[in-house]
Amino acid sequence: MPRRPGSNRPLQRAIARRSKVIARCGEQRLQKRSRAAVGRLHAAARRWHAPRPRRCVCVVVTPGAPHPQVNGVVTLLPVSLEDGKVQVFQSGLSAVLETDFGLRVMYDWNWHLVIDLPSSYYKHTCGLCGNFNFKPEDDIPQSGSDVAAIVDWAKVWKVPDDDDPFCWDYCKGTCPVCEEEKRELYGGNQYCGLIKKSFQGPFKACHDIVKPQDFYRNCLYDVCISNGAKKILCQTLEAYASTCKKRGAVVHDWRTPSGCRKQRVSSSVCVAGWFLQRRGIPSMG
Repeated sequence: MPRRPGSNRPLQRAIARRSKVIARCGEQRLQKRSRAAVGRLHAAARRWHAPRPRRCVCVVVTPGAPHPQVNGVVTLLPVSLEDGKVQVFQSGLSAVLETDFGLRVMYDWNWHLVIDLPSSYYKHTCGLCGNFNFKPEDDIPQSGSDVAAIVDWAKVWKVPDDDDPFCWDYCKGTCPVCEEEKRELYGGNQYCGLIKKSFQGPFKACHDIVKPQDFYRNCLYDVCISNGAKKILCQTLEAYASTCKKRGAVVHDWRTPSGCRKQRVSSSVCVAGWFLQRRGIPSMG
């Protein structure tokens, strides 16, 4: 959410569903993936209030590719662009893009995306991330109460992707539904129910800070449609945990009851001019 006047809390969106994010020249749009493969993250930045003509920088981070592309050229991180106005670097498991006007995009090369904006953009955003007015309940129009209406609303923000002709945003045949029996199973405390568990729940202290309802509904749908895939469950729980921690909430152990393992982060430090060997990439830059 945007920072309130006098507050240091920025807008933050954590997206735990398989998705594709495109941000070009001040626009931010999200496309839901209908297949298992996770899409690429396109992040482009410019000074939104800069006069025309505009100059765009396109940064592409692709799952499975160790290095991003900057304006179509594979580039080693960190990199400084446009006289330092755009910075791209790696922090932990995530690629981070920062601009001089306060935009910060973090992507873990896999499924988790976080977008931060300063409060100066209060009520000046649009799209799937909402209008930045401190009211998340109106991010989706009231008419979008069922899945079909929400999909139709989301299509308004769809952008063409010539690089991926096999991505679609509709169901071929009958759209999958989560049966009541499965909803009861995956809504239990061994699955998505951990998110909203109030009595001795790992996220109890976060409920008043980050409302669990949306995370729970997304978790229930994704886990149900994937027939209880542990990976999908762990991704959603981790997204909620990460969002809670960034908002200053205490989060207790959620990995043990859910059976989710913690990702390992390499502690290796590279000397300037060198980088870790990965996926057959030479070990010297």
